[in-house]
Amino acid sequence: MQIVAGTPQAQGKTESPFPSRSSTLNCKGVIRELSNYIDGDLDPVVKQELERHLEHCEDCTMIVDQTKKTIQVLCDSQPVSLSADVRSRLHATLREKTGQKPT
Repeated sequence: MQIVAGTPQAQGKTESPFPSRSSTLNCKGVIRELSNYIDGDLDPVVKQELERHLEHCEDCTMIVDQTKKTIQVLCDSQPVSLSADVRSRLHATLREKTGQKPT
């Protein structure tokens, strides 16, 4: 996947996530559908097209793999424990910034 400045239209290209009904998803479409793919919420036809794209695109495969690893690291991590003083100051700052009254 090559990142270039400007929109595809500005470069004289018209790029659709589904260039034609018979073709597979392109890189832009993979990124757009990434969350649904990882969550298992894709239509089976779209999932098949996305996986077909991943078979041939190392860049998108790397993005999918790194995203999955990042999610796993976050899921496996433990919450940070804050001292009562830090927690109190944090809540006061949040109340101030959001305009909420103390409870």
